[in-house]
Amino acid sequence: MSVDSDLVTRLTGHAGLAALIGTRVYPNRLPDSPTVPAVVYQKITDVADVGQASIAGKRHRYQITGWAATHLEAGDVETQVHAALELQTFGQVILAEPAGSRDTYERDAHLHGRIVDYLLYQTDLT
Repeated sequence: MSVDSDLVTRLTGHAGLAALIGTRVYPNRLPDSPTVPAVVYQKITDVADVGQASIAGKRHRYQITGWAATHLEAGDVETQVHAALELQTFGQVILAEPAGSRDTYERDAHLHGRIVDYLLYQTDLT
């Protein structure tokens, strides 16, 4: 399995988030004419984690965006993303650490979004 698939499994398997989005978790972008709320994830970077206090073999930075019809609903999705991931261990991920959040709006689709960044530390597979 990959960190991508571990992330999708974790998000879709979390009861609170699944109650809002079902299995609507997509890589990189929403599909055309999407059903919302939904989540989009993107890998931003991945680097070897080699610092003095290294806890993992690799560190991945993911951007996870909860899209919804209203600002408040997007906030609910963000809350459940945090509940699913924050400081959790799953699959190859030994720690999921939040790294900031912000609002966004997609004018053409009239969708509100909450973007959260997470650092996912992967076990050393060597």
